Amino acid sequence: MENRPRGFLERRIVAVPLSYLFWAACVLIVILWTPLVGAFLLFTHRSDPNRDRVGRFQRHSAALAARINPFWAFRAIDDVRPDPSKPHLFVANHKSLADVFLL
Repeated sequence: MENRPRGFLERRIVAVPLSYLFWAACVLIVILWTPLVGAFLLFTHRSDPNRDRVGRFQRHSAALAARINPFWAFRAIDDVRPDPSKPHLFVANHKSLADVFLL
């Protein structure tokens, strides 16, 4: 095992409070975003039958959560651009339960 110096964010005294703050922010995002998504769906149901705009709106909430977390680093393995008019499947390697929230 390698003995490398721990980074600032890896120190327990910093990481634990930051982790609690991050998860509290995620709960707040979900609580605030859910009624917004419902209202958005209600107002766009006729003009957006495939719910493309609502899906984009929901993805913004996960992107916000990913941006505010200092512990996560995301990367795309392949530069595939799926056809937005067809269904597609995204798969994560499931390193934590956060994958469920973000996917």
